[in-house]
Amino acid sequence: MTTLRLEKLKEGMLLEQDVKDFQGRTLLTKGTQLTSRSIKNLKAWGVTEAHISEDASNSGNGNPTLEIDPEVLSSAKKEMKELFKHSNPDNSAIKELQRLYIFKKIKQNSKASPQ
Repeated sequence: MTTLRLEKLKEGMLLEQDVKDFQGRTLLTKGTQLTSRSIKNLKAWGVTEAHISEDASNSGNGNPTLEIDPEVLSSAKKEMKELFKHSNPDNSAIKELQRLYIFKKIKQNSKASPQ
């Protein structure tokens, strides 16, 4: 199973888990094959990611893998946990903010270090 961001979803991918909204209502069920319409609906419902079958997530990917220094990632996660310690970690908006914070910290670190 692979968790993919909404913008990485493509037609034909298969859901590995049910997709639920922030209130826990099922929007799409496990085994659903994504269509352009279902992806648009996920966006409209505020879904930020989905669990996709491994086989389906690798088809047509073509994106190179980004290597991140484990120490940088660990440091960013530690800072993020401290910053968000009073937030609900199950809230989809908080999850997105946490993801963006880690991404920003990694990006900042890569600019600061010589290449």
